[in-house]
Amino acid sequence: MSLGLGVAQLAAPDRVRRMSGVDDSATSRAVVPLVGARELVHAAGLLRSRRKSVWAWTRVVGDAMDLTALGMALAHRGGRRRRRLLAVTGAVAGITVLDLLTAVQATRAGKVAAVPSMGSTPEGVSMTMSSRVRRDRR
Repeated sequence: MSLGLGVAQLAAPDRVRRMSGVDDSATSRAVVPLVGARELVHAAGLLRSRRKSVWAWTRVVGDAMDLTALGMALAHRGGRRRRRLLAVTGAVAGITVLDLLTAVQATRAGKVAAVPSMGSTPEGVSMTMSSRVRRDRR
């Protein structure tokens, strides 16, 4: 998701601003490409790093920044632009929930994977399991 958002915000910032209901101020012309660049940094980190949980949390922080900026924009908008901003804010809130769940899950998975194991290999952890069923012989 970060890759797509980042490319869109850098390749077509005017279209992104128009679709989202953000105005054409000097601030928004500067912020949209910066947010796009931040999204590309998240994408690179998530795709290349072994520490996925750290990068997942950076997305959550970025989402909080986006929601703050959208909230400030909502305070100064009316009409169609306000409706667009409300829709975008709702979408970002939904993405934030998904990012938060992903970050929590990645953190938990990282803690489990960090436990030393006798059967660990560079490819992962190998495990063998067996069970014995006892039954009475009558």
